[in-house]
This record gives sequence, structure tokens and C-alpha cells, in this order.
Amino acid sequence: MTIRFRVFTHTVSLADEDVLYKTSFDPGTLQRDFRPECGLWEQVEAGLLGRSDVERAAACWHGDRFPGNVVLRFTASTVAPHARDIICYWSAAGTIYGEGPRDCYVAGLGGWWAGKHGIERYPEGGWIALGPGGTLVPGQRYEVMAGRLEGWQFLFLDGRLVVEALDPAPLDPARFDRVGLATWASCVLFHDLTVYRARSIDRGRDLAPCPA
Repeated sequence: MTIRFRVFTHTVSLADEDVLYKTSFDPGTLQRDFRPECGLWEQVEAGLLGRSDVERAAACWHGDRFPGNVVLRFTASTVAPHARDIICYWSAAGTIYGEGPRDCYVAGLGGWWAGKHGIERYPEGGWIALGPGGTLVPGQRYEVMAGRLEGWQFLFLDGRLVVEALDPAPLDPARFDRVGLATWASCVLFHDLTVYRARSIDRGRDLAPCPA
């Protein structure tokens, strides 16, 4: 199956040969493929469950590296009574609270203490792009697609563009190459995850190429 969508003037193609990683969180996936950093993470029959009981992230990193232009595609739902903060990371250093670099791009649904959908460059002080969101419905599955194409960062929800934003000085995708799943002061069930290499098939204008 090939997925195509527009980011600014680019048509992005995600085909089977572009799949870098794919899981439905079968038994053993958490232990084999992921590295929880903070919060509570457990493998359950329906997927990967992440929870934070305080005003803090629950972050879980994939153990492999994914340099370059990448897209995360997954379905997730909040667990009642929680109704906020389905989050993912890409082009990341691989830590939120550890020593050394902590840079990454963050996409979230129902977050930023205002029920917004959007993207930010972490740590705080980088740019941020938010759009209308709303309270998430516990138990409802949302399909999220988020990632980068050169300097462009984007977020789709259920097949529709939520926000796209240009980072004029993007994170170096050769140096920052980790991806992760997360929530913030909430409880989220991730049902599946596919990581793709993103390709532009009609490039349009290249405003912000990746660093060499």
C-alpha cells in the first residue's frame, strides 16, 4: 500500500519499501525494541500502555536509529478518565530528562494545557506551531501521522492535515535520529506503529534542505 499526502509544495510518498519499522505490539515488543525513559510503561493485550500520574512526561524510545526524513504513523487512544496528550517524538537525541542534548520534535494531540493539536521543537524556547484541537474521547482510536521532510515538520490526524511548519534551521537528522512515543500527565494506549522513510516525489521548491 502506498500513502501519498501533501506537505507545502511537496507530495510525500510512503510505500512498502519505505517501511523502516512496523509493529502491532505483539508480546515481547516492549522488552525487545523499546527503552522506557520515564513514566510507567507496560505491554498489554491491546498494545503498548504509557502512563504518567504527575505533571511530567512518560516517554518511551525505540532502540534503533532512524536518520533522515522520517514519518511515524500509528493509532492510539486515551484511557478513561484521561482525555489528553497523545504524543510522539522524531529527530530526537533520545532523552527528555537526561544529561547532554535533549533536542527533538514533538507532536501532540489535546495538549499544551489547552487541548491544542500541534508541534514544537524541544527543549522549551524553540518554535511552536499549534492549531485547534479539543478534548480527546477516551477509548476512541486516533490515527496519527507525523514527521519531517527536510525543514518541514507536519502532523496529520485521521488523514487530515492539522499543522505544517518550517523550521528554518532544522535539527540535523544525522545527529538526532531517535523516535519515541509519549504522553503527559495522562494514560495512552498505542495500538500499532510504523516508521517510514519519507520521500518527496515532486519536490516543488526546496526552502530548507537537510544539513549535509
